[in-house]
Amino acid sequence: MLITLQYLEDSPELLNLSKKEVVNKLKYAFDKLPITHLLIGWHIPDLLLEACKKECEKNKTKFVRWQPLLTGDGEVTPREEWQVTSLSGRKIPGFQSMPEFTFMCPNCADSANIIYEHIERLTNQGVYDGYFLDRIRYPSPASNPLNNLGCFCKSCQQKALKSGIDLDILQKSLQRLTTSENGKLELISSLFETGEGISDDSLNESIVSWMLFRNAGITDFVDGVTKFLHGKGLDVGLDCFSPSLARMVGQDLNSLGRHANWMKIMSYAHTLGPAGLPFEIIDLYKYIISETNLKENEILALLSKSLDVPIPDSFQKLQKQGLSPRALEREMKKGRESSKIPILAGLELVEIPGVASLYNDQIILDHKSVHASGVAGLSISWDLLHIPDHRLDLISPIWLK
Repeated sequence: MLITLQYLEDSPELLNLSKKEVVNKLKYAFDKLPITHLLIGWHIPDLLLEACKKECEKNKTKFVRWQPLLTGDGEVTPREEWQVTSLSGRKIPGFQSMPEFTFMCPNCADSANIIYEHIERLTNQGVYDGYFLDRIRYPSPASNPLNNLGCFCKSCQQKALKSGIDLDILQKSLQRLTTSENGKLELISSLFETGEGISDDSLNESIVSWMLFRNAGITDFVDGVTKFLHGKGLDVGLDCFSPSLARMVGQDLNSLGRHANWMKIMSYAHTLGPAGLPFEIIDLYKYIISETNLKENEILALLSKSLDVPIPDSFQKLQKQGLSPRALEREMKKGRESSKIPILAGLELVEIPGVASLYNDQIILDHKSVHASGVAGLSISWDLLHIPDHRLDLISPIWLK
């Protein structure tokens, strides 16, 4: 069984950490669970990086670079002209304007070349046993599909035309569609595998073709990087959205990972932040309730059907409780069915006020349910630095069975 652990995500607080506290935190985790891969963050002070690498060598744990791919990482900065362009024609800003959440289009040759060169420089350093590729997607359109659904940039337009897709015509058609309440709902439905899509057959056919095109853009770009890394003899893992939400960010879990070793799916059932299931579903809920006359119960029922996942019967429950162990088990099953490579359950264990607040009983039930689903392992998420030690004590008996 694979058990991966993410540690030291890039942040200003890294500069204030001592080698001793970083190493002690890591040792505690190694003592509690058989960690196979340490997914170490980017832009880390050399002293801390070297200390963590030594602990991995002692523990026979793979030392893997946690690498944002289509966003900034402190060395590569997304230029405005490289950013994903929305349905409304504007460049899509990053979450809270952060470079590490500002996405570049995978079809933009200039940004792609910069990223490939950056990955090659990193591998030449010979520091890591592998790479964990994060941010391999388009921005989430959940909060406002008109403003955040992409990409319609010039690079995409030119590439799409070669596949017989006129993005200029599609863009204008979708803009007209979303002038009506029903059109907005149809567009949202088309973002999900089990959604009913758009009632106009011709337009529905066009958007389906485009969704396949944007999936291919992500897959082909990731394939290029993973094939290069595999050629270097490096282990490769992928960070992907939970299956119910993957299509809306351009991830086809079936085709992703042709050259990767394993895939983590971010089934964060209690996270109110990007990629968290309740966060993304709440964004969709807020958009629908602001743009339509549907009632709360109607919206939640619609989303539950479109995502094919059980959702609490009230907005308040969704926000406070997140999703159930049953919903997590359902996501794991979808992940296993849709991917050709081993699936790791990405479950949050962090305690971050306003983003993720967990309860002991909840943690135990979630992990028991996911462990029983038959996944290939666990990806402890998302940064050990913010995980209370006792939570590792809680899950250890479950994953050591």
